[in-house]
Amino acid sequence: MPRSQPFQRPFAIANLLAAGDAEVLALLAPLGDAAREGAPNQSHLLETFPAVADAAVLMEMGFGADVGWLARRAAAAMRIGVALGSNGSPVLAAMDTIGVALARGDLAEAHRVLQGLDGALPPALVSWRAMLERRVAANVAAQRLAALARDRAEALTPLRNAQR
Repeated sequence: MPRSQPFQRPFAIANLLAAGDAEVLALLAPLGDAAREGAPNQSHLLETFPAVADAAVLMEMGFGADVGWLARRAAAAMRIGVALGSNGSPVLAAMDTIGVALARGDLAEAHRVLQGLDGALPPALVSWRAMLERRVAANVAAQRLAALARDRAEALTPLRNAQR
């Protein structure tokens, strides 16, 4: 799951192996979209974020999706201004907060901030949000599956646990 590529075959095999285990199947279920479409890793999300952040800023400024380089430079400059402490709009502030969260690897925080944005979002940000949601779901599922595996392994070896 740390890779970005789709993993339909391993996902299908995991579901087959867990066929009689409702708890494992429930933990696997949120991985369906990531298995089918892939779940971009943190570095990909971080690399692609500036363009979608600029698109969000441009939309708030009243520009359409297809703007020239000057408007894109203006949006980038505005985002830099917010990072330096100038007053900005809620979208600018959100884009800055998301960028900081991504840089420190806090994808869940970036997702939380993105969910808090009201109103229409540019298509680029909508599709980027879907990628982020697949990665967050994959990370959460991996953590929960690992915890379940650890708990079950510890339950099978009570003698070893007592010696710790």
